[in-house]
This record gives sequence, C-alpha cells and structure tokens, in this order.
Amino acid sequence: MQVMGMELEDNDRKVLTYDADCPRHYLGDGFITATRAMRSAIKQWRDEFKHSAIIVWWWCCTFKYVWRCLSKGQTLSDIDKAIDCLRKLRKEVEPLCISSGTTPR
Repeated sequence: MQVMGMELEDNDRKVLTYDADCPRHYLGDGFITATRAMRSAIKQWRDEFKHSAIIVWWWCCTFKYVWRCLSKGQTLSDIDKAIDCLRKLRKEVEPLCISSGTTPR
C-alpha cells in the first residue's frame, strides 16, 4: 500500500526506500516514518477515539506538524499549525471525556 508516496508493508522488517514524491521530512530514518509512528500510536487508543474520523484527522495533523517542525525549515509555522490542530482536537475529544466521566483539565 502506498502512503504519502511511500510503500508501506505490514512486515515490520521491511526497510522503506525513498520515493521522489514523498517529502523527506516525513521519512524519519527510512523505517520509522511519520506514517508508521502514527499507526503504532493509534493502535493503543480507546475505541471511542479511534473510531471517530475527525479525532483521528486532527490528531494525525498535529502529529505531522510536530514530526516535521524541526526538519522542514518552517519551524514556527509548523508549531503554530500543530497548536491550532490540538485546539480543534480538544474540542472534539472534550465531550467524549465528559460523557465517559473523565474530567478534562
């Protein structure tokens, strides 16, 4: 399967090769890419979060901006974008936390 221009295999031992269409700031070390790291993190989420498309979207956008903020050359802009995405994520997550009895701070 192709994700962000990279061939992504479920075989954890496969080392990814560079694809000219994939920005280098998402490649990581060529094995732990932004996409692989996101997939790994999402697997541990509670079901009410991972089954909400908008929550997954805002979390992944936040992750993407944080991942690349020190390597793309637009550090402050990427940090600002991550903060904006986090605010939107919080707005989506807060009602779920309240309904489940988890008090947001």
